Amino acid sequence: MYAKCDLQPNVDVPESTVGGSIVISQLRGGKGPVYFDLKLSGFDVASTGRIHGFHVHERAVTDGSCGSTGGHFNPHGQTHGAQDASVRHVGDLGNIEVDENGNLDGHIVTDRLVAFSGPNNIISKAIVVHAGEDDLGLGGDSGSPATGNAGGRLACCNIHIKVVPYFRFKG
Repeated sequence: MYAKCDLQPNVDVPESTVGGSIVISQLRGGKGPVYFDLKLSGFDVASTGRIHGFHVHERAVTDGSCGSTGGHFNPHGQTHGAQDASVRHVGDLGNIEVDENGNLDGHIVTDRLVAFSGPNNIISKAIVVHAGEDDLGLGGDSGSPATGNAGGRLACCNIHIKVVPYFRFKG
């Protein structure tokens, strides 16, 4: 199975130039983890650093505003946590780290909770890249178990399923 998300700068953050593509895949039949293959650029390392929260949010982007995506995708009503935590939002995908030039190419995020069907279905949801580092629910203040204190929303995109043509030739 295959989906795509074309990351665009948040229209509410005019200085953001973050963009790129995210290819999302899983073995046929929903077997195994979901993979997010990232090709991103445009991060201003001098102002926002190299580490950024990376999450699936509950609603699609409307009018280019990442604020329209709501909170982290959390169909089971859990608190925020790290990807490997036993308690976390389904959309908690941790952090990504860009290089010194503000790019990230060929990085794969793997996740065991997100899915293309069922209650953890991420199709028609949004991916948001945040301005700051996600504290993974360990920050010790009231924002931490809700958002991970990852800061503003630099860029976002809608997750769309892509049909991959399948050809079988006899001969």
